[in-house]
Amino acid sequence: MRRYRFLSVLFALTALSGAGAVNLSGTVSGDLPARSRISAWLVSASGAPVSEFASAPLEPGGRFSLQLPDSAPGGQGLRSFSPDTLTWPGVSGRISVIPSGLQTGELKLFAYADSNGDGRRDESEALLEIPATSGRSHLVLVYVSAPVQVQAGGGLNISLPAGWSAVSIEGGKSVKASRLTEVSGLKLNVLH
Repeated sequence: MRRYRFLSVLFALTALSGAGAVNLSGTVSGDLPARSRISAWLVSASGAPVSEFASAPLEPGGRFSLQLPDSAPGGQGLRSFSPDTLTWPGVSGRISVIPSGLQTGELKLFAYADSNGDGRRDESEALLEIPATSGRSHLVLVYVSAPVQVQAGGGLNISLPAGWSAVSIEGGKSVKASRLTEVSGLKLNVLH
């Protein structure tokens, strides 16, 4: 009986501990040099890349598979999560983030030519931003330090667990959002 109770508590803590890993896979179209890598970068509140969080080599045929670590972003990658700091595409109007006082981090996708083959970006290797969109949907890769409810104009209402989530946001007359942990068939277009 004691062992059963321990396993039940362990399972409950595991279920509450976070969103877990987010996996992205798909193809990239556009002109990329040999040895290119697809990378997820922590970005500042203004969207500027701060530090590389995860990367994977671009495979033949433009295919990629990228797994985001379960770990929280550190240092400059975290900032306060509030209605004033939420910059998701298509989200506007009165924004509510419940509870307040949480920390957040956001990732954007980039490509670079890993010219020396060391598996990480060097200062001399240019970053090319690759917006993650699918039709009218935008993909936002977001970390939250605790479970949160986000509501905004156009009917946006989404709950996120602590940890990393991929949020698909479709704009229009109403805003639809859904949380994903596995995104396959993603089509990325390189912008120069």
